[in-house]
Amino acid sequence: MHGSGTSRGAFVVGALLIVLGAAALVIRVSGLTIGWPAWVILPGLALLIGSFALPAPGGSGLSAVGGLVTAVGTVLAGAGRVRLTTPHPASWSWDWGRAPFNWRVAISAEVPLRLEVETGASDNELDLSGLHVTDLRLRTGAAQSRVTLPASGVTRVNAEGGAAQVHFRVPAGVAARITSTMAIGTTDVDTSRFPRTPDGAAWASPDFDAKPNRVEIAVRGGVGQVTIG
Repeated sequence: MHGSGTSRGAFVVGALLIVLGAAALVIRVSGLTIGWPAWVILPGLALLIGSFALPAPGGSGLSAVGGLVTAVGTVLAGAGRVRLTTPHPASWSWDWGRAPFNWRVAISAEVPLRLEVETGASDNELDLSGLHVTDLRLRTGAAQSRVTLPASGVTRVNAEGGAAQVHFRVPAGVAARITSTMAIGTTDVDTSRFPRTPDGAAWASPDFDAKPNRVEIAVRGGVGQVTIG
């Protein structure tokens, strides 16, 4: 009986390894992209399924390990996303003597980021120069915002504001292409760095497409003022 259980266990482990290898090959050949926590969750699920084919106590032990691995993968799958909000106005607006919110947030430069920033009546300073930001979505109300864009990589910026003042600083050595659709607001671009394109539809560095470090900025707004330099 012991030999039979051992043989069955070896068969189950071998079969699971073959299935995982085949799945990895299919994903690689097809070009599919899945989050890395899936490579923790999938083996955990495989161990859980395989545990039903083994007699006790081996099956119970394998089930426990599979459950733990799956749980860890599930927790990791929820990582990497942060949402910061102020308390509801009703919880703090009555205290007129309270100092305004002053947040200082640091973000790791080790991983690519997609940032979405929404602000109301506020004063904002965003220094992204040392970060790897692939996409930045900026939504502002009656705010003043100063944004230093990344110094390396390719970044897409989508900015929209009401009665807002937004200043984008493009680091030296970074190319830029800017399009702007303002209602009655103004867009002030440093044309010595980013001259008008021949068709007049945008501003762009002459060598924009050839630069490895570049930003593409799309601005929409109402009565605000946007400066880019």
